[in-house]
Amino acid sequence: MMEKNHKEAIRKNYTFIIENLTPESVVDSLHQEEILTMYMKEDVEVCKTRRDKVVKLLDILVRRGPRAFDSFITALHDTEQKFVAEKLLETVQIGQNKQLLNGMEI
Repeated sequence: MMEKNHKEAIRKNYTFIIENLTPESVVDSLHQEEILTMYMKEDVEVCKTRRDKVVKLLDILVRRGPRAFDSFITALHDTEQKFVAEKLLETVQIGQNKQLLNGMEI
């Protein structure tokens, strides 16, 4: 399973990702890294609209194990979509900072 903080980053940025992600090249990269099977890749590709492709990809991605998030970030960098990767990583960092603060006694 994908780590909870990574799933949370995707959930918190869901609309942003849907509005900004170009899924085709990301899907190819995730398939190459064996995060997506050929069946999963085709499942995304058959969707009619870009939005539907992104929604399907995210639905699959959050179930693909602990390597999926890091591979997604790498795929975003490799496909010139660094701004999406940076937004996700920023959300993860904010969540980790909050966890640290909540764990400290004041």
